[in-house]
Amino acid sequence: MAIVLDGTAGITTPDLTDTSLTSGRVVYAGTSGNLTGDSNLTYDGTVLNLTGTSREFRSTITGGASNTRLGNDGVYGSNTNVFLYAPLTKSLVFYANDAEVGRFTSTGLGIGTSSPANNLHVYGGNASAKVEGSGTSNSTQFIVKNPTSNFYMALDNNSGGSFGVANAGFIWIDSANPIVFATNNSMRARITSDGHFLVKTTTATGFQDGLSLYQDTGNSQLIIGHGNGATSGNAYAGFLYNGSVIGNITQNGTTAVAYNTTSDYRLKNTIAPMTGALAKVAQLKPVTYKWKADNSNGEGFIAHELAEVVPHAVTGAKDAVDADGNPVHQGIDVSFLVATLTAAIQEQQALITTLTERITALEGA
Repeated sequence: MAIVLDGTAGITTPDLTDTSLTSGRVVYAGTSGNLTGDSNLTYDGTVLNLTGTSREFRSTITGGASNTRLGNDGVYGSNTNVFLYAPLTKSLVFYANDAEVGRFTSTGLGIGTSSPANNLHVYGGNASAKVEGSGTSNSTQFIVKNPTSNFYMALDNNSGGSFGVANAGFIWIDSANPIVFATNNSMRARITSDGHFLVKTTTATGFQDGLSLYQDTGNSQLIIGHGNGATSGNAYAGFLYNGSVIGNITQNGTTAVAYNTTSDYRLKNTIAPMTGALAKVAQLKPVTYKWKADNSNGEGFIAHELAEVVPHAVTGAKDAVDADGNPVHQGIDVSFLVATLTAAIQEQQALITTLTERITALEGA
């Protein structure tokens, strides 16, 4: 079989009846064309091989107003050319308007980059990098599947929200639901067009079971709902340290909540009755005041004054500032006062009992 390269016409149709050339130099006609230097294109009866010090070979298909080419240098043609070339770096490069637009390497496909870091790497440079899908229906999808676990992840603009695959995790988008997150064909969370973040509910308020981050006209709320039939002790919020619960907010009946911090005896040692509580209470300085922010009335304690008597009830330090000189305000947890006040009442009651007994004794004398 002879393959003829013509410098004017490109690759001609092979003459399959000519068996005179089963190996050796390919027949070449013309003074210019797609073989340069001392390159040799040989045929061993099975494959074509390109040899020589210059390894430039181009296959040109001419048609219409532009050319589609396969080469190994990609440096030729007008700005209407769209072609591929295979450089010696063992990659396949896509060109449009004589500029590289994509490249296959041993790592993956790079779009906008010649060095893809993953199977698909889209790089936008100083502009935005975008991957766009479109279709005539409302079910355009980008799907990633783990072949070992049958787990799917998809970005879907199907407003119905049904992916049709068990164990599927997907995100769908439409005008009514800007971002919806779903697993196993069920909606789990969504961000609404109003900016509300909802978990297992479709409304920001008035739901029975779910969670809502809700903000409207300056009214911001975190709403957590327990469904009808939930029993006392079920948590609305939990607080953990190093994997262990140190406090929570739980349901208390059907009309109240309980604010809990751990106080189990198994967490404590050197337990002893509190003494001197009445003297501590005598040192407390309860005050009334007005808040500078809105001139509203308040009553309670001044943090640094309370710290002098009950240090555990106060956080922060007096007159503290941050690195920029802004105030870091102290805080008070008055729950620490409960034990002190209780012990003070007990001491006072013991004193009252003693005095009562003495008065009774004097009156009976």
